[in-house]
Amino acid sequence: MTRLETVVQAGGGESGLKGLGKKDLEVLGRKTEGFSGSDLAGVVQEALMVPVRKVKAATHYKQVSLTAAFPSPLSSHPTTPTD
Repeated sequence: MTRLETVVQAGGGESGLKGLGKKDLEVLGRKTEGFSGSDLAGVVQEALMVPVRKVKAATHYKQVSLTAAFPSPLSSHPTTPTD
């Protein structure tokens, strides 16, 4: 299994990595040369947790308009009181 296949699998398959294009995955593959499968899985899992931690730590939310570039079922995003 190639590094890219490992990243895609650890990220929940193609649907789990919607925001990453082929070029992004190629860059990620080059930057992770020498990583084990376990290392890659850890990197992907950590990256997937970033938005979860952001939402968990948020004390305020702001309304945002949804666009075709960022289709999301959410209409509010976490923010700080100063945003």
